[in-house]
Amino acid sequence: MKLPGRKLLYENEISWFVLASAMDVFVTYIILRLSGQGLTRLNMIESNPVAQWVIRHSGMPGMVAFKFVMVAIVVTAAELVGRKHFRIGRLLLLAGTTVVGGVAVYSLILLSGQL
Repeated sequence: MKLPGRKLLYENEISWFVLASAMDVFVTYIILRLSGQGLTRLNMIESNPVAQWVIRHSGMPGMVAFKFVMVAIVVTAAELVGRKHFRIGRLLLLAGTTVVGGVAVYSLILLSGQL
């Protein structure tokens, strides 16, 4: 089934960015859940102050929604920028994937030292 409208410029890059972001959401959930249950040596918290606020006011469902709204914003920005400057839009997604994936991996390393 073909969707109406234009094709995405960066389908592959978006897929990797969404995967890295999903990994970040999953790892964040696991860390906060285990820490909240007292199963980590130290109390671990979300380091992003905006995400902290969202969690405090909306709980984990709010955190998941917040993180995926951020994904939608980055993907939309990259697609819009890419229509005029293809390389810059692609670079935005590659940089985002690297940063978010790096944060998720770093969080896993931190968690492994807390169990």
